[in-house]
This record gives sequence, structure tokens and C-alpha cells, in this order.
Amino acid sequence: MLALKLTDLPGINRGINRRLRAKGITTMEGLYARSKRQLKDAWGSVLGEYWYEWIRGEHLLGPKTRRQTIGHQHVLAPKYRAHDKAWGVAVRLLSKAAQRMRREGYVAGKLFLALQYADRSQWGDWALLGHTADTVEMYETLVTLWQEAPVADVLMVAVTLMDLSPPDAQLPLFEGERHSRQLWAAIDKINARYGVDKVYIATMHGQKDAAPRRIPFGRPPDLRLADVDE
Repeated sequence: MLALKLTDLPGINRGINRRLRAKGITTMEGLYARSKRQLKDAWGSVLGEYWYEWIRGEHLLGPKTRRQTIGHQHVLAPKYRAHDKAWGVAVRLLSKAAQRMRREGYVAGKLFLALQYADRSQWGDWALLGHTADTVEMYETLVTLWQEAPVADVLMVAVTLMDLSPPDAQLPLFEGERHSRQLWAAIDKINARYGVDKVYIATMHGQKDAAPRRIPFGRPPDLRLADVDE
């Protein structure tokens, strides 16, 4: 192991290597000789403490990171580019994003809608949400945003949930909020067990086959979710 270069280790790229060299760490031996505090200082974060343990053979999970956004975008097939048809696709994208968000354990504080039109012009806007995981509440906000958008043939739709936080950080104060979370948890279980969109918002009825799962150039999709792409 001591014969390895620092950049041979996964996670130490050229940028991190420059930071380590600036702290006088140029070899594996030098990395191993540093204290936990010194490595934290070298990385500039708690990640250095994890490296102290990793190079000693300890199996530790990395520090938890928090996702900031969850969303979907889709280039529309010609049959969906009329403004009213594109609306159904937007609702389906919202439904998919909301399902993913609940699966990952978040609620949303903002909703962003972006449209690219057939003439290549663009429009986008966002609105506040009440730190919610309720698809109906998000749908009502999406309706408001859609009504503000120019009416024309749409080439691409993007729906993004933003300002994500764990639900425990936003405790439901009212009985209706608690019931809403229970309701959508039940709906997600139904769709996971019996197939995609067994229960769905009626507005997207004619566009249920739009925006199918794609194989991404990133992390693989969560196959536990019915037809929800990453």
C-alpha cells in the first residue's frame, strides 16, 4: 500500500492532491503518519477524519450528504407538444419527482417549472411550497405556475422540487398534514406493488405513457420505484 501514489486512491483527484501537497503530504507514508486532526485540516472538512480510519482498514460509511433538488425533464414527442397535452406531461413529471422525493425521505419547500418551446424560446419560474410531500398540494402550485407560462407548442418540460429537507425538520402541526403523509405513503406502496400509476392524478390520464424510464449516464435508477427514472 505504501508504494501507491496518493492519486491511486479512489476519491483523491488532482484537486485534493494539490491540497494535500500544500500541507506537506506527498506520499502514502506521509498520509498515514498524519493525525486525524491533521487530515481533517488537510481536507478542510470532516472527510479527512474518515480518511484517517479508511487507510487503517476501518470500514466506515462516509459523511451523510443532503440532496438539494429532485426533478425530471422530458423532451416531448410531437403528439404531446400542444400546450394542453404538454400540461399532462408536466403533471406526470411532478408525480414522478414527488414519489422519488418521498422515497428518499424529504419534503419540498419550492417548486420550479421550466419550459422550452418549439421555437426554442424558454420560460421558467418557481413558487414556494409549504415544506410538503403532498402531491396534490404540489399539483395546485404547478397549476398556478402553468397558468403564468406563455401558451404555445412545448418542446421540453422540466419540473424540479427544491429546498428539500427531512420531514422531521418540518413536523406536521395539524391532523390534516399527518393524514396527507399517510395517504401518499399508502399510494406509493400501491404503485410499487401493483405497477406504475395504478393511482394517479386524473389530469395526466392521456399522458401516462409519456416520459418513460431512461437509462441515465450517472447512478443507476432505483428499480424499487415503478417507472421512476433517475
